[in-house]
Amino acid sequence: MSGPLQIGLLVFPRVTQLDLTAPAQVFSVRVCIDRNCITGGGITAGIDFALTLVSMLRSRVAAEMIQLRMEYNPAPPFAAGSPDTASPAIVAAMKERVALAQARRLAFVRKAVGRRR
Repeated sequence: MSGPLQIGLLVFPRVTQLDLTAPAQVFSVRVCIDRNCITGGGITAGIDFALTLVSMLRSRVAAEMIQLRMEYNPAPPFAAGSPDTASPAIVAAMKERVALAQARRLAFVRKAVGRRR
């Protein structure tokens, strides 16, 4: 883990994300609240993120009612939802599979940032 995540002028001291390359100080939580910055990691963690925001901006009751309306009651069939719980073989296979896409994404971001300077 390297330190804070910086995007332009914004600095996020603590973030959560599901990224096998981990460019920032990453915490293995689904929703990370750090002062005035809230991040969510993973696809279904976006639902957790939204429910957390509703509870903060409206009320816990409102968030729980939304959760009930969605019937959001996750029960994944496998314990492979994060690098911490997946087997080393699955983590290695996923890193190999996404390596090219991550390299392309990084090249695109560097090119985009270069245009802004």
